[in-house]
Amino acid sequence: MDPVEVTSPPSGILKVTLIQTRDVPFPTASYTPPGSGALRGPLPYAIVDFDKSQIISHARYPGLYEPPVWAGEEESSVHDMRSYTYCFDVTRQAELQIWLYQPAARGADVNTDVFLGKAVFRALLTETSEITREWLSLHNGVGAISIMAQFISAEPLTSMVSLEPFEVRSVSRKSLSSLANAVILRKKNTNLDYVSIVLRKDKHDSMALRPAATQIDNPFVVPLKFRIEVPPGKHYLLCAFLHRYDLSEYLESIECLELAEARFYAAQILCALDCLHDLKIVCDKLQPHNIYVDLTGYLVLGDFDLYIQNISSNRLPWPQPPFHDAETHAPNEIDKSDQQNVDGYLAPELLATKGDGHDVSPTADWWSFGVILHQMLTGCLPCNAANDADIPLSFLIPPNGIPLPQAAEDLLAKLLSRNPLQRLGANGSEEIKSHPFFDEIDWPKLLKTIFLDFDRLL
Repeated sequence: MDPVEVTSPPSGILKVTLIQTRDVPFPTASYTPPGSGALRGPLPYAIVDFDKSQIISHARYPGLYEPPVWAGEEESSVHDMRSYTYCFDVTRQAELQIWLYQPAARGADVNTDVFLGKAVFRALLTETSEITREWLSLHNGVGAISIMAQFISAEPLTSMVSLEPFEVRSVSRKSLSSLANAVILRKKNTNLDYVSIVLRKDKHDSMALRPAATQIDNPFVVPLKFRIEVPPGKHYLLCAFLHRYDLSEYLESIECLELAEARFYAAQILCALDCLHDLKIVCDKLQPHNIYVDLTGYLVLGDFDLYIQNISSNRLPWPQPPFHDAETHAPNEIDKSDQQNVDGYLAPELLATKGDGHDVSPTADWWSFGVILHQMLTGCLPCNAANDADIPLSFLIPPNGIPLPQAAEDLLAKLLSRNPLQRLGANGSEEIKSHPFFDEIDWPKLLKTIFLDFDRLL
């Protein structure tokens, strides 16, 4: 039998230029020229996503009576081509996704951007390619968008003598949310931002990258992008930085979500946990602070605990170690208020055993999932004191005064069972997906993120 050829993941840069659209029904007001008696509306824009690195690109007006374009035809100026060319770091096979939106017209009654469709570019990223031009059809929309693309291969970035390829950015603690012990690094040759932590061999010798960390491939989980060794004895872990905010900030700004909206976002969290559990990864500290809103409005789970483990106990010790700052290498203190926030979402069995090194069951994540769903539906946590296992659950009436539907109450009761063996999900995620509360979710379509049923979280 011939030996099986093992191919290494691709490595390099994908250069993409947005050109123009064809047959896309932009609202007339979006390109009405001056002198016609009408005002030009806001320009349409595209969100370009590759492996969770996302950018926003606004169209332009090429002439008085022409619809908006990006770079335009190939005879466009070099300046126009460069202005609409974007570079993405490639560390594995992934899809390029382009989402088109039309901002709400000035003075509109509803301040909601109109989704015009989503295009997907699939290329085999193996070796340096010639520049190609493609017309990509819009899913859940009309028309197509033209792009130019080229993959430039390069050696994998696994080690470097310094942080010279990156620029260390100054970011406030609030913008990092649960990643308060991390810093933001901007890769100079692609201008992309990454969240980074550094593990020092002399301080974190029991820490190791999870064997399955590089296998995480789910639209609702931030993938680990780089693992870079910098002498002496430092390992930088980098993942894409989402230029938005976390779910906790959104929940604090409203009373509660509508039932259908809560179901839609809960389904995304469920898909993320399902992927992680298949890889034998337990989140164990799931909370709104480590669930982020990306530029397209979908939720994405992002936490470095997903990528690293304590090799002596198969889990991170309690509490999480104070990782070192990438600039000063000074240890960061753990915020006690943050620790209390974590406790509010922890399963009772974790509160009773934290710090004793016991392995964590996936059922602990389903408790946290239930707490988050309860918060989305009611605006409140389900217990008056989450760290007191003797306090019974109280299902609160949402602020709008409308009681929760029976299916929602039944799901919450089964997710928030204090006995992990009786908790819904103890036999796998399928028993949660098949609950009547999620009857309206098309799971395959959700994983394709083809369209968004609700207004994007702005």
